[in-house]
Amino acid sequence: MPIDKIAFGQRLKEYAIEKHGNVAKFGREVWNMKSPSAVYQYVDGRSLPGAELIAKLLDDGCNFNWLCTGRTQEQQLDALEMKVTSLTRKLHVHLVEVKEAWDINIYPVLDEIRQLRAPK
Repeated sequence: MPIDKIAFGQRLKEYAIEKHGNVAKFGREVWNMKSPSAVYQYVDGRSLPGAELIAKLLDDGCNFNWLCTGRTQEQQLDALEMKVTSLTRKLHVHLVEVKEAWDINIYPVLDEIRQLRAPK
């Protein structure tokens, strides 16, 4: 999924203002940019920062997942939990179908597989 440069820039600006007071100060303090205008290519959504600038953002305490997606860690965990729950339900349905088709209790088989995979 490509990163929306405009949305990324808006969140970067929000982060810069919240943490450093303004964008120019953020550019100087975090990215060591001499010219305040240099940081505006990122907050205006014209460019995405490279690895070096991203590393400096992480060192500054920025939540990079939020910066890229707009979702907080809690929101991402909620979405992941919903996916896992959905997949678990689907798996359960399929296991019941398999059990009925084979007329066996699949759960001891799964337990045995888990035991075989467990670190020794």
